[in-house]
Amino acid sequence: MPSDASPTPASDDPVGSQAPPGLPNLLATPVTARTAPSLVELLSTPAPRGTASQQDAYTRDHISPYILEDFNTSRIYLSFEMFLHKVMNLPDDWQSDANFKGCVNALEADAELGRKLDAYLAQCDVKNHKEQTLYVPVSAVFNRATDVLAERDGIAQDDTVYVYRQDKQRIRGSRDRAELSPDLCTTLYRLWRTSQNINFRAEVERQDPPNPVAYGQLIDWKDCKAVLARLDGGVGAYAVLDKDGEDPRDRKNLQHALIEAVKSEGRSLTSRLMNKRPSDSQAESSAKKKLKSQPSDAANSAHEYAQTHSTQVTYGDDAAKRLATSYQCADYALQFMSDGGLRNHSFGNLICDDRLQLMYYDHSCIAVAKPLNMRADRRMFMLYLVCFHKLSLSDRSGLPRTGILENPKPYLENYVVVNKDWYSILSGQVLLLEDQTGPFEVTLGRVIDRQTGIIGRCTFIVNATCTMRWPGIELIVKITWSPTSRTSEADFMGSVREAVSTTGADWVLDHVPNILHSQDFPHLHHEVGGRLAAFLNTLNEDHWTKDLGAFKYEERVMRVSVHEKLYKLSELNTVRNHAQVFFDVVQVHRWLYDHPRILHRDISLGNIMWRRRRGRICGVLNDFDLSSFRDTTGPSSEQRTGTRPFMSRDLHRKEAVSARHLYRHDLESLFYVLLLLAGAHRLENDPVVDSITQEKCYLVGDENSPYRDWLSLDDASILQEKDALLDSEYPPYTHPSFQVMNSRIWKARVSLLEGFSARHAHKALLARAHAEAPRPQLPSTEDDFWSVPSTSQAAVPISAFDDETLGGKWTYTGLLDCIGAGLPFERMYPVPRSE
Repeated sequence: MPSDASPTPASDDPVGSQAPPGLPNLLATPVTARTAPSLVELLSTPAPRGTASQQDAYTRDHISPYILEDFNTSRIYLSFEMFLHKVMNLPDDWQSDANFKGCVNALEADAELGRKLDAYLAQCDVKNHKEQTLYVPVSAVFNRATDVLAERDGIAQDDTVYVYRQDKQRIRGSRDRAELSPDLCTTLYRLWRTSQNINFRAEVERQDPPNPVAYGQLIDWKDCKAVLARLDGGVGAYAVLDKDGEDPRDRKNLQHALIEAVKSEGRSLTSRLMNKRPSDSQAESSAKKKLKSQPSDAANSAHEYAQTHSTQVTYGDDAAKRLATSYQCADYALQFMSDGGLRNHSFGNLICDDRLQLMYYDHSCIAVAKPLNMRADRRMFMLYLVCFHKLSLSDRSGLPRTGILENPKPYLENYVVVNKDWYSILSGQVLLLEDQTGPFEVTLGRVIDRQTGIIGRCTFIVNATCTMRWPGIELIVKITWSPTSRTSEADFMGSVREAVSTTGADWVLDHVPNILHSQDFPHLHHEVGGRLAAFLNTLNEDHWTKDLGAFKYEERVMRVSVHEKLYKLSELNTVRNHAQVFFDVVQVHRWLYDHPRILHRDISLGNIMWRRRRGRICGVLNDFDLSSFRDTTGPSSEQRTGTRPFMSRDLHRKEAVSARHLYRHDLESLFYVLLLLAGAHRLENDPVVDSITQEKCYLVGDENSPYRDWLSLDDASILQEKDALLDSEYPPYTHPSFQVMNSRIWKARVSLLEGFSARHAHKALLARAHAEAPRPQLPSTEDDFWSVPSTSQAAVPISAFDDETLGGKWTYTGLLDCIGAGLPFERMYPVPRSE
């Protein structure tokens, strides 16, 4: 791996005395020992809905609001039978399918299974019973069903799954140390046989496995409650009408929610959890949601669970407990999908006495089934057991078909290591890829980064090698669950290469990702994701309840791309090198905008990286997953995107939810990148080796920075922070090790302030002109009011304001001049044609 040069002595720095007055030399400044993580490790795109990348130092408080947001905006509610058909692949004609019907009959005829189910239901009837008394009898029911079906179908014991008690110890292998303990978990027998637990079957029967497990070894999870009030009744969920045209949601719970919504003054759960004003929450929630109010105490209950997982929620309100349980289940799914390896989805069960509720989570939705009464409808319960038994191993676990289960040995050998080092979870695993010349294998190494989340792209970045195609080249593999509607990063880079060939701007290729291979793995029609997408997206409005309307399932593919490895800003150790990287990125960003006409739309610290070319450090603008072509219309180009700390002020406002993303918005994001680089970090003279990632870091977090809270602020709060930053008469804060950049950042800030001030002044002129101009009638819309009056109406003609550059005050050349004045950096793209 190339490394940054050692700190350059003052006498050797070519900037030296060339810097003009007021712009000091860019020299490394001695600093003290590390006390906080770098924001480079924290700040990157929260994807479409808040999944956070570079999650190493994220706390549960950062993740919790995103779980609630996914739960509030992407949850669909189905009848139990419809769930079996559309999610678990129950054939429509299963009663005429001899094999399927034979399995159901075998379960119904098994006397031991009947006795175990009776014993469980009897335990449910015990007065004041505790949920812990349900764990052993209910797992015995599931395991007996597995034995019956495996024997009937001739399945080897290694390929069977068993349910065991997990509540006595935490599941290992979570990066954020959220070692949760679901009541019950399901695992594949051979996973235990090939790990430390040689005598697993005996341990299952004893319900007390002595060896800890990791998320990567588990199939699904089950949570038990001793009261029916914890079941999800469907409040606030999109609901599909059942086969009789009825709403599957619990009417009593719906009525209760409406009453509580009035009591809580209509404040939504997300608003309460994130301390937002109601209007701010409404602006960020899905436009389709017409009814999002939740019980008043529910948010407090869920927030308590989010902060202290081991603390039992004690609120007396049933709705609060129900919400906290739903959050708890979603958190289990999040951990399975984020820390369990490459997972397309996660299944879970909520078992409340004699009721069984099925849950399914993938990167586009959360599907919840209406609870089944196992006592009253035993045949439907047996049908579920058969459905789960007949799912493929990939469908059960969510692990994709690209090598994890086809070659599990390297994955399982990491079991002991995973308990202490999650980043080795994929080491040794082989991905089976294919290009025009044929199939080839890529061997994965340590994980570099993983986005934590349920809904969204949830990107994996992993070190890799491929001797068959690219021997001797340091590689990374990027795995995302990308919407099929979005242009792939590889296609964007193809357009870049074409533009470079046309213009002769070969320098550009040093400053963009080098994508060597990209391959999509769509859901097949017989897989869970494929079935559910086909079903939901063929429904019309008449199939959904009227209150919330239809839910649009966003189809995704698992996109695997192989890249030449790039390096983080934290591996650079001089201010000058950081300035060089930033200077390069500003230039290539503008060239991309002008020539292949690409707007990045997701500028952040995590997306600015570097590589070496011909002995020179080159800044690289990375991650084009959320980019768009300027000439493209539609959701990918019309919706705001970005990472909150770096977003333009305009894009934090509620009216900007569907606003068009402009070039100057990206330019403003570049300013915030520079501000947080110098104002939220400090440089170390000697590298700090991260004990977990094993990376050398010169750039570490400044615990005294006024900008550190920007990571977790909502739009309204961070807009206030940015307003205060621009309005301040004092220079912006920078750490002493970056103090040489302070005056340059200050000048850029002044330019941005002048631009917003010019726009404000122009609006004042328009207001005066409208006030003084005679009008036959009042303007009918706000757009009419702010339109420029005609010459005959206005006392003084007013020209249109150039919003693209904020009246010419906020421009590419202006920012480049602020940063590069007096520095011997090459201007590869000095004057864009549009300026």
